[in-house]
Amino acid sequence: AARLQDGENLRLAGNKCFTNCEYAQAAVHYTLALDAVLEDHPRAVVLANRAACFLKLGDPEKALADASAAVDLDPHYAKAHFRLGLALHALERYKDALPALGKARDIEPKNKQILDAIKFA
Repeated sequence: AARLQDGENLRLAGNKCFTNCEYAQAAVHYTLALDAVLEDHPRAVVLANRAACFLKLGDPEKALADASAAVDLDPHYAKAHFRLGLALHALERYKDALPALGKARDIEPKNKQILDAIKFA
């Protein structure tokens, strides 16, 4: 239970850094959180968050790897599909990006961020 709490605290620290536009530091917190979190859904959340950091840092390959791993861990997590779509789009893999964004929309049909990304793609 202590490791799980450590993982959650590290995830929250990463979220705070991300909110403050400290993307590299947020990615470090998320990486440390992954070492502490064992359950699939929390791992998927942390991987999707780290993918967002890598997108902000201009590293879509790493974002793609994390988003893909997040989708594998929790196929019903909309943000994982959303970040996968954004990473594919950043890599100019447009034909692959749209289905990933569509899957995110299917899971969260009212999410404005997802709907905007689909229009953009």
